[in-house]
Amino acid sequence: MSFTSYEFIFCFLPLTVLGTALLSRLKNGVYKKLLLIALSLVFYAWASPAATLWLLASAAVTHLFARLIFKTAREHALARKALLGAGALFHVLFLCFFKYIDLSALRASLGDTLFLFVPMGVSFFTFQFIVHLVEVYRGKDAPSSPLDFLLFATFFPYRTMGPIMSHSAFAAELARVDALKPNANELGRGIYQFVLGMTKKLVLADTVATLATNGFALTGNASFAAAWGTALAYTFQLYFDFSGYSDMACGIGRMLNLPLPQNFDSPYKSESVSVFWRRWHMTLGRALTTSVYISLGGNRRGILRTCLNLFAVMAVSGIWHGDTVNFLIWGCAYGLILVFERLCEKPLSRIPAPLRKGLTFLTVLTLWVPFRAPTFAGALRIWRGMLNVTNLGLGQFAAICQDNIISLPSAVAILYGAALLVLCTVLVFCFKNTHEKTDSMRFDTKTALLLALLFFLCLIHMSRASVFLYENF
Repeated sequence: MSFTSYEFIFCFLPLTVLGTALLSRLKNGVYKKLLLIALSLVFYAWASPAATLWLLASAAVTHLFARLIFKTAREHALARKALLGAGALFHVLFLCFFKYIDLSALRASLGDTLFLFVPMGVSFFTFQFIVHLVEVYRGKDAPSSPLDFLLFATFFPYRTMGPIMSHSAFAAELARVDALKPNANELGRGIYQFVLGMTKKLVLADTVATLATNGFALTGNASFAAAWGTALAYTFQLYFDFSGYSDMACGIGRMLNLPLPQNFDSPYKSESVSVFWRRWHMTLGRALTTSVYISLGGNRRGILRTCLNLFAVMAVSGIWHGDTVNFLIWGCAYGLILVFERLCEKPLSRIPAPLRKGLTFLTVLTLWVPFRAPTFAGALRIWRGMLNVTNLGLGQFAAICQDNIISLPSAVAILYGAALLVLCTVLVFCFKNTHEKTDSMRFDTKTALLLALLFFLCLIHMSRASVFLYENF
């Protein structure tokens, strides 16, 4: 089930909020948790009921290892490390099986057997479970009751694409006296944030996606205009798509009065790549820091080791995103840049802030090309076009702006594509992000009319086939 589907918006979400509110009248909070677990399993099983068993199995193994680590006395350090290593290895092998093995070939020979159904969000919940084991090992977390852990493992707002919420943070929110109890203020802000996120996804991301899809589908040499249009379009598509999903998830959390962590903080306004990665997919960054960077020693063993650890984290991030050479190149490139920024921190700080922002955005935009391109040759094609100032190629730019529904005259297509990219640029660089707008919103007629207008626009765009980009991860 998708956040942007009719059945979710008009049936599943209202019933979830209403059911949780009604059960809040009962003194025993177990019923609310049971309802949310049941609804979360329905949400998750909507696309593939069989794959739900893999999620539950992974959760059960995690809870078992967490309890074993927690109960093993600290003086038995070797045994605790062995349990942590075994639990982490299970999840790494689990992830590798579903993410890096060609299951289509196995299906052809074995048929659609149970173990060949890929669980949605496997990359996300695998990291989430590993972080839980690491935090229990370090004494920063403790196993919760089986019921609370099952709710943590299945909670539908973040289950398929994040935010990657740690168990300790989830348990702390769940322990609040007013958790999962109706709150008119949070309900209103949650609806506001949900609609803004849905607008980012359906109206902005899915519209600019046409340029990106057509641009990366080019088979010949890309012109200067088409290459830059393609790179910019995907840069904005990915941001509005993924941050839009995160905003919708956080909005649902607010509606249920169980806040989720912020995942994006105006990342394209960053003054360095290091800051960018603290603002982009923030919960993944924290998960990688906990499970990889600190485990390797962090910055406690000298500058050389720190640089190696930074590079390792980004290499792991590339592998986490996919199994092609493009993702590895993308991750390693970012690793080298982070090392460079760490070594040249003082000289770089003397560069004027606006120039640093521009250079950072240019770097990020350039590296989204191999992230999106189907092959490295495809990435090189776009990069060569971005440098080919002798071939402006407005005709090719007009071609990638066509939406295959209405054939626009070339001049109109160029103006449409340019205007769309300018609009995206203005929204990203000149306006507050969704979290800032949600925190400062006022409950007045103007806000209500704005939400009604945005919701109407979303309904118009819902007729288009739409999937979230990070569903692939």
